[in-house]
Amino acid sequence: MLAGKGFSHGKHHIRLYFLGGSAQKVRMPRKIRVEYPDPVYHVMSRGDRRESIFLDDVDRQDFLKTLADACQKTGWQVHAYCLMDNHFHLVVENTQCQYGGGEAPTNG
Repeated sequence: MLAGKGFSHGKHHIRLYFLGGSAQKVRMPRKIRVEYPDPVYHVMSRGDRRESIFLDDVDRQDFLKTLADACQKTGWQVHAYCLMDNHFHLVVENTQCQYGGGEAPTNG
């Protein structure tokens, strides 16, 4: 199931989608996502048609500042990250998982 959160910092807007459980097509109505204490997610995003999403190191620094803002607001902890020209990977722990609410709130 997908749950997204969006955050903005300068010219960057990040929307992170977390895939919980096994990957499968989302059908309506969706099942409530199972929540676990302190879940850890692998988050990945790629540019359209594998186009670059980071043009230079300034873009990468702006992205990391935006990610830091998101972590402060949500209680996420980033355990590892890899920023490539056309995609990124994050290992994120949700330390403030809200039990019983189903989907995470979406901003944006």
